[in-house]
Amino acid sequence: MHTESSEKTKIPCTARDFATFSTPQKLVRRAQIVLRAADGWTNQQMVKAGLGTGVTIALWRTRFAELRLDGLKDVPKPGRPKQISKEKE
Repeated sequence: MHTESSEKTKIPCTARDFATFSTPQKLVRRAQIVLRAADGWTNQQMVKAGLGTGVTIALWRTRFAELRLDGLKDVPKPGRPKQISKEKE
């Protein structure tokens, strides 16, 4: 997988980057998959390293290849957004 150097700098990739606890773990995992793919790891190597199932890894590699950094974001869920009434707040 080819990753532009400018894209690599936009993907938080060190423990220090995640030390603020502000990055959701699902995004961390997606970034790890993409960065390892750029380093030449196979899907099987990533499965053995515990980064997810083969299906999950293939999904994020494909989404990144098609949509680049935007592919790592969540896709909006179908249906009406959740609404919390003022009584439940």
